[in-house]
Amino acid sequence: MTVQLSQSPLIIAGMGRSGTSLTTSLLQSAGLHVGENFLPVYPGAVRGLFENLDFVHFHKKQLREFGQPEEGWVTSPLPDASETARLEAQQLIAKNQRDAGWGWKDPRTTLFLNFWHEILPDAKFLFLIRSPWHVIDSLYRRGDAAFLTNPSLALEVWEFYNNSLISFVEQHAESSLVFHIDTVITSPQKVIELINQKFAYQLGTADEELFSADRISTEEPPLSLAAAELMPEIAVVWQRLLNLAELSTSIATTETKPGMENSPTGAILSHWQKMRALERQLTTTAAASEKTITDLSNELQALQRNLATELQRHKQESRLIINLRTAKDIIIQTTFGKKTKR
Repeated sequence: MTVQLSQSPLIIAGMGRSGTSLTTSLLQSAGLHVGENFLPVYPGAVRGLFENLDFVHFHKKQLREFGQPEEGWVTSPLPDASETARLEAQQLIAKNQRDAGWGWKDPRTTLFLNFWHEILPDAKFLFLIRSPWHVIDSLYRRGDAAFLTNPSLALEVWEFYNNSLISFVEQHAESSLVFHIDTVITSPQKVIELINQKFAYQLGTADEELFSADRISTEEPPLSLAAAELMPEIAVVWQRLLNLAELSTSIATTETKPGMENSPTGAILSHWQKMRALERQLTTTAAASEKTITDLSNELQALQRNLATELQRHKQESRLIINLRTAKDIIIQTTFGKKTKR
């Protein structure tokens, strides 16, 4: 069953830690109604997450019923929603809709895109993207429990969310916009203008004071280049996202190299996560004894050395595989070449 509205909602989605909260605060300042009952602020989001609890609780309930973590750390497609869920969704819409511009933001929405599109066929979708290395680094810094025991899960979730995003946008380009979070930060008014132009909205001027320097990191994480080299399939997904993004400068993908099938992805991500965990400990135990801080610093340095060794070992193994394959080709060519001369 679909719902017909006088004003199409703007649904803001994308992988968590991709700038969805910052962008939603920008749109709210420009006149978009995004709800009234929000999640409370916490140290990692001092201005709040701007997530309407009505939709957050709905998505969490659906995830629990599907046997998935309510945080949204999902890596495979969800089953179809029940008729009861559809009725609940319609009630949420009736409660939250406005005659003027309105919408909601919850990263979990990315897991239910087709569901919401069926119920709200005239809805507009705004997607935020951020590089996988920035996202997983942010998740490791935040210290979510799911990634403490399985660091690779962060990358798997990023890949699934963004592949879902790509698939939806390619099918519904007329009702979708994609922005790199850096574009939102550097050109907020241009983002507003594009939304107004494509979706026939009438948003006003955004409050650019929202973009204080400490809101979101744009610096390249220290391990991003090495990670991109060892995970070319992720770099390909990232390039596809950039190709869909408005006002975004494209970057080259990492070329797939021989011998990458056995790359030490898990070991690298594990070291990365442990380094960020230790950094959090150092920050939260600043008032502890000098000995404790020194011990933690030494452990962090040891992890950094182990990671460097792991990367160097993999590079050596990759070069060996390439050399072996080259030698094999030469032997085959020489052998068959001699038989041909006879």
